[in-house]
Amino acid sequence: MGRRAGSGEIGRIELGYVGSAIYAGVLQAQINRFRTAWPEVDVRSRELPMIDLPTLLAEGQVDIGFVRMPMMLPAGLSRYITARDEFCVAFPADHPEAAVCGPVHPARLAGETFVLPEQDAGTYEVARRGRFNPQIVSSPGGIIAVLAQVSLGSGISVVPSVAATTIRIPNIAFRSLAGDPIRSEVAAIYHAREASLAVKNFIRQIVQSPAKQIRLTVPA
Repeated sequence: MGRRAGSGEIGRIELGYVGSAIYAGVLQAQINRFRTAWPEVDVRSRELPMIDLPTLLAEGQVDIGFVRMPMMLPAGLSRYITARDEFCVAFPADHPEAAVCGPVHPARLAGETFVLPEQDAGTYEVARRGRFNPQIVSSPGGIIAVLAQVSLGSGISVVPSVAATTIRIPNIAFRSLAGDPIRSEVAAIYHAREASLAVKNFIRQIVQSPAKQIRLTVPA
């Protein structure tokens, strides 16, 4: 038993993630691959608020987190990019912009009301490019909750493009953004000096995996 624990063959790993890590497929792929290689390690996972994950990781309540970048990390934590995509805009289907062909220019979104996702960097970059201050009406949490509010007509939202191909909610239309893509990334975050060999084996697997490139497939 001691030898197996010392090699990381047994143990438990606590993973925390945001929803977009699931939509990108990176978390499923990593867990399935790890369970095949290390079947006696107990891998547990749960969705958590993105803002809490770095602190939970620093406190030892989570071993590895999967978050949507960019975000500030406490000292001692490292990151590895597991997927790359870009931001797009979700409109209620009856919104005038929803039926327009071609990418939407950020300046056309001035005066709109925004439903803010956990990763708000895309929203504020759109506002910066469009030279306006976004009017935030709500910040309900995960992507599903955000898109539910969009579908109900509460506002529009700037979300990762992976949502356009993986989430089906009535009364939503996605459009790409004009100009240079606003990049977004899913990253695994972890202790730079991890002590658990089981966790180190999982981290090693992650950093040996190429980042998944997610193509923008919303209407151009």
